[in-house]
Amino acid sequence: MPFRPLRVVILSKISRYQCVKDKYQVSEQQLKKLLARRGSDYDGLLHRHNIHMHNLNEICHFLKSQNVDYKCFTRGQFQADAFDWADAFISAGGDGTFLHAATHLRDKNKPLIGINTDPERSEGYLCLKNPNLTLNKIFNGQFRWSWRYRIRTTILDKNRFKLDKPQQYDKNDWKPISLHDFAKYDSSNIKSYQVAPRLALNDIYFGESAPSSVSYYELSIDGSEGAKQKSSGVIVYTGTGSTSWAYSINRTTKDEVKQILNLAMQQGVKIDKTDIDNIANNYNQKMKFGPNDRRLAFAVREPIENGIFSAKFKQGSCQSFVIRSRGFNAQLVVDGVHTYDIPDGNICKFSLHEDDKLLTVALDD
Repeated sequence: MPFRPLRVVILSKISRYQCVKDKYQVSEQQLKKLLARRGSDYDGLLHRHNIHMHNLNEICHFLKSQNVDYKCFTRGQFQADAFDWADAFISAGGDGTFLHAATHLRDKNKPLIGINTDPERSEGYLCLKNPNLTLNKIFNGQFRWSWRYRIRTTILDKNRFKLDKPQQYDKNDWKPISLHDFAKYDSSNIKSYQVAPRLALNDIYFGESAPSSVSYYELSIDGSEGAKQKSSGVIVYTGTGSTSWAYSINRTTKDEVKQILNLAMQQGVKIDKTDIDNIANNYNQKMKFGPNDRRLAFAVREPIENGIFSAKFKQGSCQSFVIRSRGFNAQLVVDGVHTYDIPDGNICKFSLHEDDKLLTVALDD
């Protein structure tokens, strides 16, 4: 069935060329000299910018030809009320632009269409190529709807810190609660909690704000007793995110497989070395799962294991993931876009809900 929205919001990326030019407010000649001193290629940046603008203009021209009312914003220009006005949304850029748009979109019945405006330089896993072809197919019904789960974050707010839209609580509402209990509780029974206003399509990172600092926390998986761990941080992700940062964290290389098999052969185990490629590829493929698969997955980055600390939870999938901050400057980072401070003692619960799904499109072959 054709999809013909009446009103569309376009969220466009800002090219690196435009970003630098806007920041320094200089002429073209001055910009050339500035980029040359930095070792950057002015002509190359301008060329990529022009490609993006050409594809962005194609999107706008197509919508105009179909008598669709549209508004185009960059990240800095974005207006929150535009989501109420529009019937559909288009991200014009790469996966970063798509993720940025997805964190703002809460209405599950309004689709987000990602169009890669520079496919030569951006893989754009979440985006489609060729604006005219893509939009023609969508408007003519040559597509299928595709649902993607997103992660909701519920935070037991002991310290009443502020999120994007802080709520007010009576100081007597908060009562001590164990990590194990919070994992099993329905949040509606807890008065002093906040639901983070941004949903994660790919992943949520928890860790210290300083990358070189050790992250200290307590984990509970599917209601298990809490386990205290230290590491370089934790990432919780969806099926969509399983092909992104999480894949880079979890994947193994052929060299790693080869080293392990060599050690096994030294112990007398007979192994065919020709299987190395297949073993590595099969292992890596198992790290991925579908965007509409209702399960969370998690990966602990560089877990610390010594005489004091162990890593009970390193990697796996679950239905509920709960973490208590034990650090000094811990943060949550939602899809690399939004950051929230999580003070020591505060508890975060990550979960999936039907109402939080994102509606996207996939083209028919």
